[in-house]
Amino acid sequence: MVQDLQQLVHGAIAVQLEFSKQKYSRTYTPQKRINYLKALSNQYLGY
Repeated sequence: MVQDLQQLVHGAIAVQLEFSKQKYSRTYTPQKRINYLKALSNQYLGY
């Protein structure tokens, strides 16, 4: 369980870094980021 949480945190950090790289690109939208984070957390939580 703790390991799953750590993976989730590492995943979220990786996503943050990836989105900050893309932040000024035309394809970047906050909604995409929200959807991606939701999908990521749902994947780890097993929904």
